[in-house]
Amino acid sequence: MNGTVDTTKILADMATYQDTYVNPDDAFPEIPLYYWKTVVLKGTNMHNVVNNATSATNTWNIEDWWRS
Repeated sequence: MNGTVDTTKILADMATYQDTYVNPDDAFPEIPLYYWKTVVLKGTNMHNVVNNATSATNTWNIEDWWRS
């Protein structure tokens, strides 16, 4: 699911993952509420722009960005 932006495929993959994760037979200790799926578009002259899948903003490492 991390290699595509096709929401239909992501939905199916996330549903399968969640079914496996919350199954009491597998004895997982917690249930994730959500996973942040973001798409970062950047120019070819921008460097060190890294996507962040947490609740932090996409500018979480802005001090490390540089432009050529």
